[in-house]
Amino acid sequence: MKTLLKYDFSYLWKTSKVIVLVGLGLFLAGLGVVTARFLPDIYRFAFGDSDIIITLPDPTIMDAYEQFFSNFTEMFVIVLIFLMVAFFTRDETGGHAPLIFSKPLRRRHYVLSKSLWMSVSVVGTLVVSALFFMYYTALLFDGLDVLRFVFSVFTLAVFIIMLMHMALFFTVWTKTYLAPVGMTFLVFVLVFSLLNMLQVGVFRFFPNHLMRYPLLFLQGEVSSGTVWITIAISVLISAALLYATVTRFERKELA
Repeated sequence: MKTLLKYDFSYLWKTSKVIVLVGLGLFLAGLGVVTARFLPDIYRFAFGDSDIIITLPDPTIMDAYEQFFSNFTEMFVIVLIFLMVAFFTRDETGGHAPLIFSKPLRRRHYVLSKSLWMSVSVVGTLVVSALFFMYYTALLFDGLDVLRFVFSVFTLAVFIIMLMHMALFFTVWTKTYLAPVGMTFLVFVLVFSLLNMLQVGVFRFFPNHLMRYPLLFLQGEVSSGTVWITIAISVLISAALLYATVTRFERKELA
C-alpha cells in the first residue's frame, strides 16, 4: 500500500495536477470575492456614459458566497472530472497496468490509493481556497460567519468526493478515458439537474442537493439537520461506490 501511495503521489506531483487544482481553487475563490464586490462598479463604469440604465443593489457578503459556490460547483467540478479520470485511467490507457500487477500488489490497495489521493486533493484544495476566500471577504465585506461557511465548504467537499467516486466506479467498466468522463458528466449535468427539481419528501435528502445546500444553509433557507442527513446519505453512497469499484476491479481482466 505504501508503494502505491508513493507511486500515485509522484504522478500527481510530476504532472502538476495538484498545482493545477490548487491554482484553480485560489483563482476561483479570488474571482468570487472580486466579482461580488466590484461587479456593480464595473457596470457603472462601462455604461456610465450611455443611455443604458442598469441599477444593481449594493453588494453584500451573500453575493460573495453565491459567487464562491457557483464557481466551485461549476468550473471547478468540470476541470476536476477531467483531471481525476485521467488519474484513474492512466495505467490502463497507457498500457502499464499488466506491468504494475506483475508485482505482488493487491488490487484493492491500488483502488484505495487512488481514492485516498483523490479525497486529499479535493479537501486540500478546498481548505486553501476557503482560507483565501475568507481572508479577502473579511477585508471587503462585513458579517463573515466563519463557522457556517466552513460547514458549507465541508458539505461541498462531501458532494465532490462522492462525484469523484462515481467517476472512479465508471472507470473500472471501461479501458478508455472519454467513456467515464462522458458518463460522469451525464449524471452530473442531466440526472442531477432533473433530481434538483424534486425538493419534497425524501427527495430533499438526495445527494444532488449538496450542490445547492451550502449556499442555502448560509442564507438560512435549509436547516442543518436536513444538510447532515443528506451528508450521511452521500457518504454511504460514496462508500458503496468505492466498495463496488474494488469488487469490480479485482475481477477485471487487464490487457
